[in-house]
Amino acid sequence: MTKQLLFLLALACPFIVNAQKISASGSFDFLKEAKKMQTSFNYENVVVGEFSNENDYVRREVTEKNDKEPGSGEIWKEKWYANRSNRFEPNFLELFNKHAADYGVSAVRDEQTKYVMEVKTISIDPGWNVGVMRRPALIDFVVYFYDRNEPDNILAKVELAKCTGQDAMGYDFDSAYRMEEAYAKGAKSLAKYLAKKMPK
Repeated sequence: MTKQLLFLLALACPFIVNAQKISASGSFDFLKEAKKMQTSFNYENVVVGEFSNENDYVRREVTEKNDKEPGSGEIWKEKWYANRSNRFEPNFLELFNKHAADYGVSAVRDEQTKYVMEVKTISIDPGWNVGVMRRPALIDFVVYFYDRNEPDNILAKVELAKCTGQDAMGYDFDSAYRMEEAYAKGAKSLAKYLAKKMPK
């Protein structure tokens, strides 16, 4: 593959994958009184890359890293799961609250509220960056809204597909950073979408 072709692919790549889609169902009338929403994060049955089972992806990464440097696989695995509560979730909450502040809605973690916002991660593509070429992280979410006393009665659902995460300058060599940015992008998009759904 020529250098010219690699360069063209690198330029085209962001435009190919940067096609976020948002769809929704249900009623958003609850937003009239939902000034605070307890937020939970769900990672059950998440798909990672070409792996339909996250455990298979983690197992491969641990094996490959241990083969290169014994013990590094276990360190990577610990960080893979810790990044959820240490990086992804705080960033999601921060960006959601920043963009939802104008219409008086906030997402909280350690407070019981009438309404719950459950952020379920459906799939993760960590992306990659090899210098001359890169691809952003891509994450699909489904966000459920319900009354905490009726968790099986979903009031509304928002699906966010292809939330991208990358560094504008191209310095996103760390996959965790790319994924963190994808969570931030999802939160920002969700907040802006809900603003349009606010009852008049």
